Amino acid sequence: MDNPEMRSRMRTTFDEDPTLYDRTRPVCPESLFDDLVATARFSAGARLVEIGCGTGQATLPLARRGFAIVAIELGERLAAFARQKLAGFPNVEIINVPFGQWDASDARFDGVIAVHSFHYTEDDYISLLSTTSWHHALAE
Repeated sequence: MDNPEMRSRMRTTFDEDPTLYDRTRPVCPESLFDDLVATARFSAGARLVEIGCGTGQATLPLARRGFAIVAIELGERLAAFARQKLAGFPNVEIINVPFGQWDASDARFDGVIAVHSFHYTEDDYISLLSTTSWHHALAE
């Protein structure tokens, strides 16, 4: 998405009706998550950070696979919806903050994932992931 103004507006509109968003947003097939885990070589119990979790559509299949997930979500309503959906998974934490403002300096992760969000937060990814704190946060 090349238009920064449109990107800024679009990244907040999804928060208007999380139930509608969850019902109408295409859900990735389970095989995609199997491929992700295999390709990234995530071991059981890996710690992941998910950027732009929305209603938790991608968080849920990863939580079912036993991963510890910190999910960052810009939208307050979307974050609340995701918390409710994932309440049965104690290793999942939903944080309601813009990704570019989240402080990960004390955290350690085995991987970073973004499903359906990268194109809305591209500038945040580039600037934040290039910082020293993120190099430290990603486990070696």
